[in-house]
Amino acid sequence: MYWVGAPEFCGLGEGEPDDGLSRVGFRWGERTAVFRLRQALRPDAAAVVAGLAAKGYALQILSGDAPRAVEEVAGALGIA
Repeated sequence: MYWVGAPEFCGLGEGEPDDGLSRVGFRWGERTAVFRLRQALRPDAAAVVAGLAAKGYALQILSGDAPRAVEEVAGALGIA
């Protein structure tokens, strides 16, 4: 059996400090790894979000990522 998800879900402890990167844990038996990823937005993401906001939608981000990683994306999209 293998596990993929948050490092805590995979039994890999609390993890590293919030460095603005997303973390994905992997466990297969005794083999483990934690991948640190910087995610990129699609080129049209900010325009799509602005268009939805202009139509009156209240936009929020729900994420399990570290706060700093989410804040960077929210800032780039203009979501408070």
